[in-house]
Amino acid sequence: CQQIQGARIRERVHLRGTVQAITLSPELDKGGLDVDLDDGTGSITLAWMGRRLIPGIEVGRGIDVWGMLTISGGRRVIFNPAYQLGP
Repeated sequence: CQQIQGARIRERVHLRGTVQAITLSPELDKGGLDVDLDDGTGSITLAWMGRRLIPGIEVGRGIDVWGMLTISGGRRVIFNPAYQLGP
């Protein structure tokens, strides 16, 4: 597991943090679910395209995510990450 602050763009990453905010995004044709993840060193956005709800993902919940870290709209994003909910 890596710290968000040290994660590099265009590389596969494994990050662990706490959900800070959940937003429904109208940006793409089908919209999507944007989740802000913070680990104390930094934050990123997790974007699930075409999803409106993911059971178990809620503000304050810990989560591990895996995926390709990219830049979109000036923000650090992982699109459709694999995830595992924490306690």
